[in-house]
Amino acid sequence: QPFHAVLSLAEKTQKNRAVAGTKNGRPRGFNLFLKKPKHTIRAKGSLGIPICFSPSEMGNYSAELIVNGGNDLVFKYPLLGITQGPVSSKIIEVKCQARKVATKVVTFDLIGLRFSDEKTDEKFSLELALSPEEGKDSWKKELVERCTSVELPAKVLKCPDNKLQVKIIFEPLRTVRAACDLMVHKKSGGGWEVKVELVAA
Repeated sequence: QPFHAVLSLAEKTQKNRAVAGTKNGRPRGFNLFLKKPKHTIRAKGSLGIPICFSPSEMGNYSAELIVNGGNDLVFKYPLLGITQGPVSSKIIEVKCQARKVATKVVTFDLIGLRFSDEKTDEKFSLELALSPEEGKDSWKKELVERCTSVELPAKVLKCPDNKLQVKIIFEPLRTVRAACDLMVHKKSGGGWEVKVELVAA
């Protein structure tokens, strides 16, 4: 027996309430790329549902894909969209001798960072991990976790400042060359990725 479905999207506000249309006058982060909302799915059939994520500002977006089959038959699928700022093409190299300590302070321009008003500030956190391109070298992963730390001299930026300082401390126990990804997370949502190369001779 065919299944008749009506598809729709409901985005969530910061208070987790479903809304339709726009939020605070800005476009929705998610959009359904369907010519019509009503579809008929035959027995053992399937339906591809194209969804576009197009955030208007740096932040996290959540929504629900709602499939309404009538007669109280409703399916809800949660969606989460995380905005990532432009990845810096610059590779930060931190280099030193094995069993020595290298400290490097780097300043990043957080492209796309906007403040809602002049009194607003933004808080940040850091995460450093071995890049997927390094494969599954568990010893490199362990070395990065044990011998590298990243710190924020100032965890808060105030409007209109978009420059964030990051302190990288590298204390390798052996020779290594490891490609890493440094993620800068904004507490209110979104983030930036920077490539870091650790070298111990």
